[in-house]
Amino acid sequence: MYGMDRNAHSRLVATIPFESDQNGSIILQVKLNKSDRVLKLLFDTGADGMALSKSLADSIGIKSDVKQSASVVGGNAQIEISRNNTVHLGDFSFPHQSIALFDKMDSYDGIMGNALIKQYITKVDYDNNMISLYSFGDFDLKSEVGTNGHLVNVTMPSGLVIISGNLSVTKGKMYTGDFVFDLGAAYSLICFRPFVKHNRLLVDGFQSEYMSTTRSLGMITPTFTGAANSFQVGDMPPINDLTVTLMSGGGQSESWNPGFDGSIGSKLISKYNFIIDMQAKQILFSPNHSFHYPKNFIHSGMLFGFSPDGKLYFLHSVGTTVPKDGIEEASEIIKINGLPSQLLRDQSGALQNLLEKNDGHKWTIECRQNGKIVQLEI
Repeated sequence: MYGMDRNAHSRLVATIPFESDQNGSIILQVKLNKSDRVLKLLFDTGADGMALSKSLADSIGIKSDVKQSASVVGGNAQIEISRNNTVHLGDFSFPHQSIALFDKMDSYDGIMGNALIKQYITKVDYDNNMISLYSFGDFDLKSEVGTNGHLVNVTMPSGLVIISGNLSVTKGKMYTGDFVFDLGAAYSLICFRPFVKHNRLLVDGFQSEYMSTTRSLGMITPTFTGAANSFQVGDMPPINDLTVTLMSGGGQSESWNPGFDGSIGSKLISKYNFIIDMQAKQILFSPNHSFHYPKNFIHSGMLFGFSPDGKLYFLHSVGTTVPKDGIEEASEIIKINGLPSQLLRDQSGALQNLLEKNDGHKWTIECRQNGKIVQLEI
């Protein structure tokens, strides 16, 4: 499988720097074929392949060869495919790649799916913003475990990495599910509609903090988000009070059967450095510097969260809240009520004290927008 030779010597093939955004998503700088244009592609392990918008593909000379159907959240979509492209990541070239072409992409210039992890042992280091690729062979994953690492078994049906996890939405009730390892999803954990409905997760004591929607390739599905009692993968320590999103009924979700129960997103994954070894069918997780950062929090219908680089951001408005005038999504928050974001991040109890004392009251925030620092009341 994947052309593996378990007895071959595993060697370092490439090191690729990356950027991470406010959600912990990984952004790669890529050139395609002979184009000199640098593209920013989302490293999306929740996708089987690469994708670009048709307009961008046209601008750099990429044309479709064939059409096919693809499964997306909420149903199916017809997509066009361009075959036999070469991907350049710095000095590393990755030939013979197919690219799906869509009318519109939701984020960045496009996505880079699971092609890399199918052909290379892939090490992602958030502490140094670096991806290292190793050839398949005698790579000793166990030697990388160290004192805090945990090996987790995975499978890869239909081109997606699947991890078994145990979710307790309310205390005393545990449900086992199969979850996609999805770096392209900007949340911690989402449970898809069939799993939610079968286990009655929305009507069994779950306390929702807000209602929203999830979007995938134009398919919009209602969701409810709140804190789960715990979530555990393999023999890793359980994560308590994890933010979980539950997919509701209605819309196109009722007829959608994805074949798995949900997905683990970048807000949770980015708290770990990890090595994906599809030869061993395992992922090694090791907590990184951001592991103990506070989870996302809400004030006045606005969602805030810390990125892997330790900065605080306004992520987006939640529920039916009308976006606040004067503050843009992904704005960096420098201070809240005079308290530096670093203090709220690092000082135990500081953020909780702010949330409890100022519940229902306006905040004065300093934020960075378009290179300028502005002060707003929210």
